[in-house]
Amino acid sequence: MNPLNYQKRAVSFLGTQAIGQAQIKMYYLTSEKQAAAPVPDAELQRQWLTQGLDEADFPGEHHIGFAIIHAADDGHYLLISTWCDANMLRHRVFTLDNENRLQPLDSTKIIACVWELAVMFYERSYWIAQVMTTEKLEDANVQRYLQQGYSGWV
Repeated sequence: MNPLNYQKRAVSFLGTQAIGQAQIKMYYLTSEKQAAAPVPDAELQRQWLTQGLDEADFPGEHHIGFAIIHAADDGHYLLISTWCDANMLRHRVFTLDNENRLQPLDSTKIIACVWELAVMFYERSYWIAQVMTTEKLEDANVQRYLQQGYSGWV
């Protein structure tokens, strides 16, 4: 079980990955214990996104979103979120096994931890400020959204 005392964690914006028609902003989040763990390289990030992105063409799917790789005290996680129907977020959560394969956490009903929620809140705010400013999805707005990410402490 995780301890209840809150300790800030570092988060880094890693840029954007294009997987098929999807454009995903990448974040790396680490606990103090995992601070020395290397950031997964871009190719490994691409492999995880390819495995984790939903291939079904969900109605209203924008194929734009963000992913959080979290090197936590109790394991490594990948969260993938994509925007759909203007203002909704589709979300998938995985743990990474010892062979770097994704294992879905659907059965646990867990969606995020407090640190991941902080990154998600940042993304929510930025989606509103950059993309939800016009009646239709505008490429210039999407590009501004994809180019900006948060790095710091959460």
